[in-house]
Amino acid sequence: MGEIDSTFTGQIFRTSMTRKELDDWTDANSPDMPSLMVEMFGNHHLLVDHYTEARTLGMDSYLAHVATSYETMMTTILRNKVDRGYHLDEMLRILLRAARSYGRGLEIGDVAQRVGKRCDMELWTSLSIMLSQCIEAIQKQSPGWKNENVSEDFRTNEWQALLKGRLSKATKDMVPVAEYLTDISQLSKMTRNTHALALDGIDGLSCWSTFNQKILQTERDEQAWLQEIDGRIGSPTSRSTKEYIPESRVPCASGPTQSTKNSTKFVFTREAAQANLNKYISGARLAFGNFWGHMQVVGTAWYNWNAQLSYHDDQKNQDLCDLLKQILDMVRGTNFETSDFRTWDKWFQGLVHSFTENRHALLRAEGVQPDENDIDPAEVRAAEAPPLPLRQLRLRLRELVPEPDLVQAELRELVSGLARDRVSQRRRLKSVNKN
Repeated sequence: MGEIDSTFTGQIFRTSMTRKELDDWTDANSPDMPSLMVEMFGNHHLLVDHYTEARTLGMDSYLAHVATSYETMMTTILRNKVDRGYHLDEMLRILLRAARSYGRGLEIGDVAQRVGKRCDMELWTSLSIMLSQCIEAIQKQSPGWKNENVSEDFRTNEWQALLKGRLSKATKDMVPVAEYLTDISQLSKMTRNTHALALDGIDGLSCWSTFNQKILQTERDEQAWLQEIDGRIGSPTSRSTKEYIPESRVPCASGPTQSTKNSTKFVFTREAAQANLNKYISGARLAFGNFWGHMQVVGTAWYNWNAQLSYHDDQKNQDLCDLLKQILDMVRGTNFETSDFRTWDKWFQGLVHSFTENRHALLRAEGVQPDENDIDPAEVRAAEAPPLPLRQLRLRLRELVPEPDLVQAELRELVSGLARDRVSQRRRLKSVNKN
């Protein structure tokens, strides 16, 4: 998304384009726009010729076109041997993450202005969501596309059915049940699976959060506008939006006034964001639920088998905890919270802060001594901390010793006594030597 050129001077995409104009638009945008998004606009233009209301087309209308476009793109990649050795399931997982980012990318920098020079922003958002839904549907049809030769997976019955726009097996939005582990040997695989689910959860929740924030911002802007009107005409804030507009500002034959335009803008913006939010909410809820169940299983295993965990795995586990923190921050205070969310959220905070320190705290609570090379990060920080200045040392001494002045006086007296003893000893030695 960041590679989209800001100096584009070509025409803006229109469904009324001729085939020649569409080809010119495609050629001009292919170098820097995401390839499948360019294909989505071409598919959308094609479908408009057959449907009068293209915006209401469902995922089933685009499915075959997306599968065909993807196979065509991958055939070129495989021929040039730049597939990095991924199998089809892995590539689809990566593609889904990229597709979900296309809608969110408009919030970054001036990407929205760059895209706006090429197409309608609402159409871009709508097609990016449609692309994500199609890829999700394709993923669910996988019988296990893991052949080293990806071309073999393209010849399977499931993929051939997708090229015809058919789903060979029913898809259900069902969260797989995460069973509690019975042996620590199962933990490594469960941790890897949960890490992948965390990435899916972040993608789904981020898409949902983007459009949810748009709705909240629109509501704040509308409330500020209503308060401005309220202060201008002295109306109570409990009255309806329509009553805030004075009679002199009601639309007339000459056209709508600025107040009416603002009111309509808020309604359209909120409805558009709500429509996009509705498209993402089921996927986000499914992705979070899937991750949440697995994370509880992993967290329980970490607690039960804490003494058997290897410190060599701390960084891998901390990476998962970092993803967990992002998800907790996005879910906290939203309607995605489950009945047990707050309890687990509180317990997970120790892991999120530092997995290693939390593990050492549990070891100390159990009276278990860590391995010789398994050093507590708190001890490392204390050892690496710079020495305190003299003034802070004196203040620290006053905190530790109730009467530091008395202690210092006793120390001086002790030193003086030692000095007197040394002088007396020297005198005795001299007298002995004389005799």
